[in-house]
Amino acid sequence: MIYSRHFNGLLNESYKEALKGSIIELMGKSVILYGKKSVSYVPEQSGRLRRMEVPLSCFGAEIEYPRMGHIDPAGLSFMLRTFRAERWVENEVNY
Repeated sequence: MIYSRHFNGLLNESYKEALKGSIIELMGKSVILYGKKSVSYVPEQSGRLRRMEVPLSCFGAEIEYPRMGHIDPAGLSFMLRTFRAERWVENEVNY
């Protein structure tokens, strides 16, 4: 148990050293608590760090797009007839 704690401390130190020169340092660090909140520390004008907790929530986005029949009905009809004819010709050639 003592060795595990010591090894864990060594890993934490090496992780901090690796982060010093990496590009990840440019982004803020955030910790998720129990999957319900995100914690960040924001510097104030006085130089103190203020802890901010933000509750996590779900969000989504939907987009509707018109089908080809609404945009170009004649072109769609021609394209479908072409595909059907190609399929028919392929089936005739295979038999």
